[in-house]
Amino acid sequence: MQLDALKPGENDQTTVICLDDFHLNDRAGRKVTKLTALNPLENDFDTMYDQLKQLKEGKTISKPIYNHVNGTLDTPETIEPTPIVIVEGLHPMYDSRVRD
Repeated sequence: MQLDALKPGENDQTTVICLDDFHLNDRAGRKVTKLTALNPLENDFDTMYDQLKQLKEGKTISKPIYNHVNGTLDTPETIEPTPIVIVEGLHPMYDSRVRD
C-alpha cells in the first residue's frame, strides 16, 4: 500500500503525520530568516516531539498544518491516537528524542 493511499479518516488504525506541518515559519517568515524549510532550524522539533509522545500515550493532539498552496500555517487539526503512526518528511529522525 502506498502512503498516499492512507487518507485521514479512512483507516482508524493508522495516522500519517507530515513533518512539513511542523515548519517553524511560513514562507514570509522564512524570507526574513533567509533559511529554507530544508534547514532543521526552520522546524519546530519540540512541538513535533511533544505531539508524537502524546499520541504514543493515547492522547489527542491539535496538530499544526502547513498549507503548501499559499505557504501559510493554517488552523491546527485534531488528531486522535491510533495504534500505528507513520511519520513522513525531511527530518523524521533528526531529533534524538524521537528516535528513543
